[in-house]
Amino acid sequence: MITPERTPFVLVLEKRALKALKPLSTQDEARVWDALLRLCAEGIGDIGQLQNEPTGSLRLRVGDMRIFLFLEGHRLTLIDLERRGQAYKTKSRKSRVKRQK
Repeated sequence: MITPERTPFVLVLEKRALKALKPLSTQDEARVWDALLRLCAEGIGDIGQLQNEPTGSLRLRVGDMRIFLFLEGHRLTLIDLERRGQAYKTKSRKSRVKRQK
């Protein structure tokens, strides 16, 4: 079983990410946490580098949700979580980039 104690990365949650997790259904929230823990523990997941973003900006796909992460060494920061339809709009992407610079 994957537990937070066994992960090689320290997972840090930003306020914005916690706020985005609240309206999710129990099932969706469980899927998100399962994907994050699997990524941290085993490096498995549908993950990709974001284009035109600072180095270390990653996207993890979980169904129709997109989880935006930032990787620095062994620290994985959960920045934001959005549904696919809203995730790649220019306005929301720019606000995430400003936070990471």
